[in-house]
Amino acid sequence: MKRTVLEMLEKAAEEFRDTPYVWNKTDEGWSSLTFGEFREVARSLAAGLRSAGLRPGDKVTILSEGRQEWVAAEFAVLFAGGISVPLSIKLLPEELPFRINHSESRFVVCSQNTAAKLASVLDTLDKKVRVLYLDDDDEEDMRRLEQEHKLKRGKRLFGYTELLEEGRGKLPELEGELSAIAENVSEDDVVTISYTSGTTGNPKGIMLTHKNYYVNVHDSVELFNVPRAGYKTLLILPCDHSFAHTVGLYAALPRAIGIYFVDARGGGMATIRNIPANLGETNPVFLLTVPALTGNFMKKIRAGVSAKGGIAKKLFEVGLRAGVAYYGDVHNRPSFLTRAKNVLPYKLADRIVFRKVRETFGKEIQFCVGGGALLDRKQQEFFNAIGVPIYQGYG
Repeated sequence: MKRTVLEMLEKAAEEFRDTPYVWNKTDEGWSSLTFGEFREVARSLAAGLRSAGLRPGDKVTILSEGRQEWVAAEFAVLFAGGISVPLSIKLLPEELPFRINHSESRFVVCSQNTAAKLASVLDTLDKKVRVLYLDDDDEEDMRRLEQEHKLKRGKRLFGYTELLEEGRGKLPELEGELSAIAENVSEDDVVTISYTSGTTGNPKGIMLTHKNYYVNVHDSVELFNVPRAGYKTLLILPCDHSFAHTVGLYAALPRAIGIYFVDARGGGMATIRNIPANLGETNPVFLLTVPALTGNFMKKIRAGVSAKGGIAKKLFEVGLRAGVAYYGDVHNRPSFLTRAKNVLPYKLADRIVFRKVRETFGKEIQFCVGGGALLDRKQQEFFNAIGVPIYQGYG
């Protein structure tokens, strides 16, 4: 069996056909696609992209917040023989042209939250890229993109829902072609071109292959002894992040992990405001974080406890010191005497205070995995003490 991302999805769709894979928040609540449904969507969209002019080897920039459609667009690109170029939605408009031009992207996927940013630079690009708009249920937005930026619908502008339906109709005649593309994919073929921050000059496009992702995914789920079903997470990190990409989107495939996306409707500030509510609604088993995010969590937890004051604050502080002493500095196990001295105050604080603090992350939280930057030791000690250990990843 070839070690490819596509092979991981095919196997997941077969083994976990009726298990939910990706979840979006809607006005009606949380809506999911099972692994089986997702494969059908991705292949249908691939057929739609082929009919829209995507050819094997073409690069496709994805500029959107994390959501079902983001993942479907990437897999559709891969099924069609293309290469994904995921970009951060935090990039400034003037930072987009270099990445789109340098990657030689022929298509750009965007959402309602990123369309204006992309539209502002379309005329400055080296090529007349084609645009796949994820929120085509808003007809007014589609007309604005078409008229203001001279993007002829069906030629340079395509709606996600429209292209998906068109692809469903064309899938029977393109099924053999898509299967041949998947059959010919090599482990060393490029899946994504992930751009660095550009803090030391122009950003570099890092070419990550099927084997890169496959090996890291399987190593991670085996290291953490992830069960074959039952785990779920709220994906707070952006999908373009290579850490979230690997141990979020792709690691879900061999272990049937459910991926909930933070509700990003309304833009960046709304996304941040939605995190606490989404944590309570989804009850993740684990979270993927970066030090900046866990640092913010830590500040808010301390502020919440301080606001309560009195015995709760005192017990929290005493319990925290006892917990740090009980577990040690993560690298060195404390002596038996130290652990015995601190076990009672720590367990008391855990039962009365820390249990409620943990519910900030939902009622099923077990651990976090940190990546993106070096995890501060104080953060590691803090979260270990309150019962939500953060394991150091890399990225």
